[in-house]
Amino acid sequence: MTLQEEVLSFSREFCNNVKLQTKERKQKIASLYKQTFGKRMNEGCGTCYVEAVLEIKRFMEKKPCKYRLKAGIVRHPVFGDESKVFTNVTMTDELAELDIRLNPGAVKFYIIAPVIAVSEPEKELEIVPVESVKEVIESSETPVIEVKELKNKKSGRPKK
Repeated sequence: MTLQEEVLSFSREFCNNVKLQTKERKQKIASLYKQTFGKRMNEGCGTCYVEAVLEIKRFMEKKPCKYRLKAGIVRHPVFGDESKVFTNVTMTDELAELDIRLNPGAVKFYIIAPVIAVSEPEKELEIVPVESVKEVIESSETPVIEVKELKNKKSGRPKK
């Protein structure tokens, strides 16, 4: 039985009965917390262990995310919406894809970034011959100002 399975098997009893909160079980919870989150848990009281068990269960039930941020990055893709703030721990596929869709430059913050398919234009660009443009201009009632190319006096080339 792995450490995860063992902690999950006694977690309900541990949370509901203070007498079953043994030193051995507390050590297993602290060890699993360190493995799961990469940091030490607060070991101050019995409530801290119960909160750690609940945090571990919540983390294990979370659907794994396909994407990864670089270390220490916190993303906030939608200004003013605090529910959309995420890190590697709280990130979901939907949040990562939303981030890239709204901020394409945010790809630089990801180790494994979502690839968002760019939709094809519905209609291809049409090349309009010059003659038909002249016909439209001549038939319109609005005055058209002709722009002449300015040339450099010395070289005779168009100005940049």
